[in-house]
Amino acid sequence: MSLSYPTASTLSNRHREAPRFPCSVRVWVHDAASGRWAHLETVDVSKGGCFVAAQVLLAQETEVQLVVELSESISFPIIASVVRRGFSEGQGLQPGMGLRFLAADPAMVDKWLVAARCGRA
Repeated sequence: MSLSYPTASTLSNRHREAPRFPCSVRVWVHDAASGRWAHLETVDVSKGGCFVAAQVLLAQETEVQLVVELSESISFPIIASVVRRGFSEGQGLQPGMGLRFLAADPAMVDKWLVAARCGRA
């Protein structure tokens, strides 16, 4: 699937400079190489990416499609790349993957961040 949203280098290259917010949101992750979908949970989110808890880890630089489920009525796609494999930072170390957003609707990412900051995600 190709997204027509603008890619913003500030979103993809500055993900470590953006504040992270703890955030548990269900996401579908699709690996085009294998054709598999996995239903996972996010651990945190920032303007440029998120960390998803996962037992099966994809190789770094693998491009994936996410479908973020903010609520029963709000979901949206994001194209991302695996930039880190390992454990979540902070409390309750969980195995998973750090994903950098490559193409995303900035308004939807902002909505996700607002929900995370307000404790609704």
